[in-house]
Amino acid sequence: MSIAKWCLLLVMISSSWQTVAQSKDTAALLAVFKKMQQDLISRPISYEVKISYTRLDAPGTAPDTVSGMVKIAGRQLHCLMDGVETISNERYTVTLFHQDKTMYLNKPVATPEQEMVAVANLSQVVGDVKEWSLKTEGKEKILQLTYPAGMQYKQAVFTIDARSGYLKSTRITMDVLAEDTLHTVEVYSRFVNYQPIPNGYNGFNESNYFTRKGDDFIVTPTYRDYQIFKASPNL
Repeated sequence: MSIAKWCLLLVMISSSWQTVAQSKDTAALLAVFKKMQQDLISRPISYEVKISYTRLDAPGTAPDTVSGMVKIAGRQLHCLMDGVETISNERYTVTLFHQDKTMYLNKPVATPEQEMVAVANLSQVVGDVKEWSLKTEGKEKILQLTYPAGMQYKQAVFTIDARSGYLKSTRITMDVLAEDTLHTVEVYSRFVNYQPIPNGYNGFNESNYFTRKGDDFIVTPTYRDYQIFKASPNL
């Protein structure tokens, strides 16, 4: 799983934490994640994301790093991560690959929760858990997940600000396949500069990117150098 996909899972998590004893109850854990997702999308919020991706089986290797921003308000999402920009609203999902100057249009899925779960593969992350715990340490709350030996995921630790409920950082240890070789990596993410989205913010509007005339989609002057593709047949 790419770090960009992990971003879309991790940026959702915030608010409404309770101390939970160590457990193997994955249904309860999934309910915790879903509740946090719902709490986050109930209020317009923006934040910055800083992610590093380090190979643990190659000491001394410099980590890959990615940074970006996320804005989310109800069913609307705007994410810019490592040159890939995505907006999603009730009508369209628009993905721009700025380096390649391409724009892809899709129909959004039914709900933001479904879209993010599908992208981040949350069911696998939760379903494979061996045990998990949620506890308070000073001004932070720590959610820790451990996995059985031989699974793709090894451990996941989520650190949350106890006062605000906002996610501060995550540390994911997992195996990834690259060039037919299995590597153990650590994905460390920090979430900073939480701010309410100002009234009148227009960044979720697809008209910033293209206009539609019948079955034709035409990029706006800002993106005149971009090729536009319909990635969904039922637009």
